[in-house]
Amino acid sequence: MNPYSGSLAGSLKWSERNTGLRARATFKPVHVASIYGLPSKLIGLVVCLLGVSFPVTGVILWWNRTRKKRSRSAVVGMDDSVAA
Repeated sequence: MNPYSGSLAGSLKWSERNTGLRARATFKPVHVASIYGLPSKLIGLVVCLLGVSFPVTGVILWWNRTRKKRSRSAVVGMDDSVAA
């Protein structure tokens, strides 16, 4: 595109492109989830939200697991001191 007039300056046919340009033209629609229109965009949104939520939920599960181990050892220590 010509930045001053907005007209089309030229185009490359698929056969004229090198391997890098072909790869980019192939994978960009997959990357931005536009290959099948709105359904693939919605699937892409769900996948992105899951990808963001997995680390957060993993940290929450880990935190709860470490708190349970600490509370169990504290309860066991109390039982031993009461019995003695």
